Amino acid sequence: MSEFLCRLVTPEKIVFEGEVSYLNASTLMGPTGILARHAPLISPLSPGKLELHLPNKTCANYQTGEGFLKVENNRAEIFSPEISPI
Repeated sequence: MSEFLCRLVTPEKIVFEGEVSYLNASTLMGPTGILARHAPLISPLSPGKLELHLPNKTCANYQTGEGFLKVENNRAEIFSPEISPI
């Protein structure tokens, strides 16, 4: 499966930065899945679970607050004041 760069950013720090094969975020449109080479997208986030599928076939799960998801140029970025591992 192809990979893309993912960054999880709070005002204080970068919580995660690395390659992922899949991202599933809670957005106002409902659960939103992102794969490599996804079309450009900006979407508001709903507080909820964020799931990252890593290249080594493991998952990293985070809890996010409100914020937004930005996808472009084979890169996804999550911006939220609250991002914590669960």
